[in-house]
Amino acid sequence: MTSLVGIVTVSFNSASSLPNDPSPFATATLGSLELCRTETIGGTPHPVWNETLKFALVGAGVLLPQTAAIDLNIWSKGSTPMSAEFLGSACVPVSHLAKTNSAADSAAAIYNAAIIDGSTLDYAVEFQPLPPGEAPPEDIPVYDLSKFKRSKLAPSTCAGFPFVGDATRGLLAQPGVTLEGVVKVKIDRATGLDKSDDTFVRMRLGKKKIFETETIKNAHEPVWKEEKEFFLQGRFTTDTAIQFSLMESDTVYDSALGTYGFPLSKLLEEKHHELVEPAVSKENTVAGKLTLVIDFTPMHGKPEGMEAVYLENVKADPVAGKIDFYIEKAENIADMDSIGKTDPFIQVWISAMQKQLTMLTETDDISNTLNPVWRHSDKVFIRGTFLDAAYIGFRIYDKEGIKQAKITGVVEKNIVDFFEEGGITGTFPIKMEDGSKGEGTLTVKCVFTKHTEGPPPMGYKIVECGDQFDRKWKKDKNWDM
Repeated sequence: MTSLVGIVTVSFNSASSLPNDPSPFATATLGSLELCRTETIGGTPHPVWNETLKFALVGAGVLLPQTAAIDLNIWSKGSTPMSAEFLGSACVPVSHLAKTNSAADSAAAIYNAAIIDGSTLDYAVEFQPLPPGEAPPEDIPVYDLSKFKRSKLAPSTCAGFPFVGDATRGLLAQPGVTLEGVVKVKIDRATGLDKSDDTFVRMRLGKKKIFETETIKNAHEPVWKEEKEFFLQGRFTTDTAIQFSLMESDTVYDSALGTYGFPLSKLLEEKHHELVEPAVSKENTVAGKLTLVIDFTPMHGKPEGMEAVYLENVKADPVAGKIDFYIEKAENIADMDSIGKTDPFIQVWISAMQKQLTMLTETDDISNTLNPVWRHSDKVFIRGTFLDAAYIGFRIYDKEGIKQAKITGVVEKNIVDFFEEGGITGTFPIKMEDGSKGEGTLTVKCVFTKHTEGPPPMGYKIVECGDQFDRKWKKDKNWDM
């Protein structure tokens, strides 16, 4: 844990080779708390800000997690205040800043879902501790960390990274923590099979196949003793796991007898794991036990010639289909107004990595109530190739004008589960953005129907998820408008 009480000076000097013909500006954040922001420079991939911004962090006794960092984020201004496009970020761990009082890089790599080739940021960050009892200057913003929930101040984009010198590394800020290093897996054997099958083990992350062993024929307890080494980088959530599927080989098609999921979070707890774990079938029976050895070595940068797996690029299969929305009501939601009651409305977004990517539908606002009844219906045809970590979120706002709209809570569902389970229907507890318990419930019925061929149906609003949609797949499926 780290204390960071003092004055922070951030110098945003310039950036180079930014993508997508941007109108860039930069922000510094601690978790989800924005600390400062530069001016916007119009229409250039090589902005020069030369801005030095100061702010004070106070709160005696507040200890930040070791994973916390000050993130230096690059955005491109959108047509509305809420439509800025995230371009990438670099970051400075607070543990490094508290120890050395400074960090700088004239060509820090900028990261998004992966490294943006050639994009760099020139910055400097300085930290001046405040002596006990001394007040910060009156002419700079002051953030009292004791007034913020710890979950708002972490996790950071640097979580899980060993910080080397002044070479600042960062990834797109999304829920979870970050890994970077080499994973070595030894698939030793399987025991306890019901019969002698032709079996092999398939290892994957999301829909990405990483490795398959050879097939051992007609063996009741197959022994492989095969190893796979790969470089792993990216952010993950608590349910992200390497899947080891015990497969039965067949001349027609291969089928999974059972699967064991190894949570990536265990790699941060211990670097060496010797495992004997059950491979569980879809019927929740144990098909056999897998003997595995998993080692993790933290490392900056991919070793030459080694296969790399980037977690943010792990995607589900391309999906298209109809969503029939019916947002009925909410009950006993949080009151965000000091005078009167909340004026709630809902926006439904496809989101990933703490960024709202695509809005699907929006209700009207209902004035002065904590029990709004919308009975909102909409028809949306959605298509895209989605990150496994993406989710569909019902975001409840209190309308105070678009710039002042305050979020009162959220109901979310993983996008893969949403597609596989045919939508989301029922009454659900409302959570806060940081995942903590909120107030009230939301009742919705949203039915997803998969679309496999031909043009979109009539009467549906068509939503494509930006660059996530596979254009070639669209063409092959004859989905032209």
